[in-house]
Amino acid sequence: MADDGLSFSRLLDGWYEKAYPKRSLAFESHVTDFSSQAQLEAWKAEFRAKFLELLRIDDLLEQRVEFNPRPGIEDYDEDTPTHVTRNLHVDTMPGVTDAIVLQEPKGFSGKRPVLVAVHGHSADKWLSTGQERKEGQKYPRNYTQVPLERGFICVAVDHWGFGERGPFTPYPRDKDEGGYNLMALMFGRTIAGLRILDVMRVIDFVLGHVRDADPSRIAIIGQSLGGQMAAWIPAVDPRISAAVVSGYTSSWKWSILGRNHCSDNYLPGMLLHMECEDVLRAHCPRPLYMVNGEKDPIFPLEGFNHAFGKVKACYDAFGIGDRAVQEVLPGLGHEFVGNNAFDWLTALMRP
Repeated sequence: MADDGLSFSRLLDGWYEKAYPKRSLAFESHVTDFSSQAQLEAWKAEFRAKFLELLRIDDLLEQRVEFNPRPGIEDYDEDTPTHVTRNLHVDTMPGVTDAIVLQEPKGFSGKRPVLVAVHGHSADKWLSTGQERKEGQKYPRNYTQVPLERGFICVAVDHWGFGERGPFTPYPRDKDEGGYNLMALMFGRTIAGLRILDVMRVIDFVLGHVRDADPSRIAIIGQSLGGQMAAWIPAVDPRISAAVVSGYTSSWKWSILGRNHCSDNYLPGMLLHMECEDVLRAHCPRPLYMVNGEKDPIFPLEGFNHAFGKVKACYDAFGIGDRAVQEVLPGLGHEFVGNNAFDWLTALMRP
């Protein structure tokens, strides 16, 4: 008979059962008055401060940055009758550059909504915007084609370890995306935090440099790692007014604790303060669209339903249950299908 004391999984399960009810920032422990949003906003402010601390970027957000926009790989630039696409390099920290794609629609007047497209693993900013020229991509995810046609200003970034900041870099060590996560910890930083910082700085850039960008209508969309970013960033950036979280929503008990996952999902001490459903409830009262494949093997349906149930109950309690939307993709796995989400965003972002 196996000795359970030899099981690390059993040790983790025991830690989880003790930690979950004692989470310092559990929504249900802090928000009990649903007659106004004052208590909710106080909890969100405390949650944001702790999350930024765990991400190890609270001090970096205080740095002043000159974006210094300059041309990127211009071979991918486009000027068509319907839109303009530019590849740019933009500084997100002093001496640190992100490579972005900025797409602006033609034929629309007035301020336009902004869509931030955040890619997952096995992807980059070009794949997110339908420009991917490489062969053999396993997961084609074009987040911006439909929204761009409908008048959204779209922007996509390269996360550390991808695109011009990974496979296409001339620096050999930069090609090891998994290693980034561990090396950053040696300096008290997290790769998830640095990625979030990049996106927040790129939003700063768009709002300051794109004349028609509407600061009151900023949405974010992503799948997998991109879904993680679409879940986490609005929890720390109140400028995001709506989010589409694809291929990520799941209580961590079933996902990142239930199986081996990419190391960028983990922050030291995170579960002592929050669970996935707390992160998503920090979006409230902003609209939130959560979509997963029915047979997703790494963010399983049981965890998806559990997290969504907690989020929906939160929105229902404030009388805005229609703002929390769930979609299950029948028969599909860890995949992105955006048709319904694009329609939802389009209706939501009308002036």
